[in-house]
Amino acid sequence: MFNQAQPTIRNVHPQTNCRRLSFGNITMITVEQQQRIRELLSDTGYEVGALLVLLTNTDGHPISSWSRLSYIDAEHVALLSAASTVARVALVEQLGARSSYSSIVQEYDDHTLLVLHLGYNLALVVAFDDTSRLGWVRMVARRAGRMIYDTLIHSSA
Repeated sequence: MFNQAQPTIRNVHPQTNCRRLSFGNITMITVEQQQRIRELLSDTGYEVGALLVLLTNTDGHPISSWSRLSYIDAEHVALLSAASTVARVALVEQLGARSSYSSIVQEYDDHTLLVLHLGYNLALVVAFDDTSRLGWVRMVARRAGRMIYDTLIHSSA
């Protein structure tokens, strides 16, 4: 079972002005965008009672994370989640399927992991225990994903 600690919000790779990110035609994330993403991750975590909410790119580099558990290694989770996302994208291409907001659900004894592909090379990862319902988590994560996407697209112009 997970030990609960005080919620932490962290920007895994903080920089003073902006950071590089390959996201379609967006190559930078501003401080304002980083702050908005951190707020969205925190809001999502509290709303669904998550253990971890993480935004990562498909190279496995975490962009930002929120966790109520101090011992979760966000970089490790990002790397493994990115691998799942890349595998899912390759499988979809092989099958000729199309889907916006496709997701991967991995269920374990003590928790469930939802990996939501946000398009381009981003994924939103939500880890939660059995006190949260998958349908609710999926709905809130999709909403957060759209808001993150909007934050990156509309603020970059």
